[in-house]
Amino acid sequence: MRILAGKRGAATLMVALMMVGLLGMTALTVDVGAGYAFKERCEFVTEAAVLAAARLLPDVTQATNVARAVVQANNLNPAALVIETPLDGNAMKVRCSYTDSRASAFARALGIGQFAYSARATAVRGGAAMFDYALFSGSTLDDLRIGGSELNVTGSVHSNEDLRFNGATINVSDSLEAAQRLINNGSTINAGTISTYDRVIPMPQYSTSELRDMCAVRHNGSMHFSGTTLDITGGVFVDGSLQLTGVSVTGVGLLVATGNITLNGTDFRCVGPSDAVCVYTQQSISMEGNTFVAQGMFYAPNGTINCSGASPIIQGSVVANRLDFTGCNTITIVYDATSRSVLPNLNVQLIR
Repeated sequence: MRILAGKRGAATLMVALMMVGLLGMTALTVDVGAGYAFKERCEFVTEAAVLAAARLLPDVTQATNVARAVVQANNLNPAALVIETPLDGNAMKVRCSYTDSRASAFARALGIGQFAYSARATAVRGGAAMFDYALFSGSTLDDLRIGGSELNVTGSVHSNEDLRFNGATINVSDSLEAAQRLINNGSTINAGTISTYDRVIPMPQYSTSELRDMCAVRHNGSMHFSGTTLDITGGVFVDGSLQLTGVSVTGVGLLVATGNITLNGTDFRCVGPSDAVCVYTQQSISMEGNTFVAQGMFYAPNGTINCSGASPIIQGSVVANRLDFTGCNTITIVYDATSRSVLPNLNVQLIR
C-alpha cells in the first residue's frame, strides 16, 4: 500500500509539473498571437501615417499634424510617433517611427510583464513622375494577356503579374518583363530582352484633388468634346466622365477626369510637335474605333484601359492597373517620352 501511495504521489507531482508547463505554453501562445497582430497593426498604421505626411511636404507642420492624426484615428498613441523630415538633406523625404508596448495577459506568470513593439517607414514625394514603359500593367492579380492579335511595341513592356500570349505575334523592340511567368501558347515572340520573375514596380499614385488644384480650367459635371481643338495649356479638369470624339489638343498639360474617359472617332492627336498631353483618371479609359490613332500618355493607375478597335495605334504610352485588348487585330504602340513630363512630381512612394 505504501508503494502504491508513493507512486500516486509521484504521478500527482508529474501531472502538476506538466500542467505548469502546459499553462505556460498556452500563455505564451495567446500573448504571442495577440502581440503579432498588434505589431502588424503598428506597421500598417505607420506606413499610412508616413504616406499621409509625405503628401504635405515640404510643410513640416502640416506633415507632422496629419501623421499624428492618422495614428490617433487608428486608436494608437500619437505621442509615440516620431517624425523625421527633412531626411538625408531632402525636404521631400520623411520617416515615421512608432514605439509602443502592451502588458502581457498570461506571460506575466512567467515573469514577462510586457512586450515592446516598434515600426518604421520612410516615404518620398516627387522624383520621377513616371517610368519608361510603352505598355505597363500594374495589377499583381491580373495578367497582361494578348490573344490572337499582333502586338508591335517600340519600347518596353512590363507586367506586375504574368505575361500570357495565346496564338499572338509579339514584337517588342526593347525589354519584355514579367514579375511572374511568361506563358506562351503558340505565340511568336520577338523582343530585345525577355525577363521573368522580375521586380514588382509600384504604380505611382496622384491625388485627384491636387491635380484639380493645378488645372487652369475646371468643369463641374461630365463633358463631351467633339470635332474640336482643345487647348490644354495649364490643364483641364472634369468632375465627372469625359468623352473625346475626334478631338485634337494644343499646348502642354493634363486632361483629368474623376469618372471614366472614352476616346472615339478616328483619332486623338496633338496639333504640333511640341504639344504634349497626359490623359488621367482613377477610373477607366476606353479607346474605340477601328483605325483609332491616339497620341499622349494614357494613365489609369486604379482602372482598366480598354482598346476595342481593330487596329489601334498609340504614340506615347499606356499605363493602367489592367489592360484589355479584346477584339483588336493589330496593336501598335510607339513609346514617346514627351508626355511623361506633363505629370507633376506629386506622387508619393514608400521606400522599402
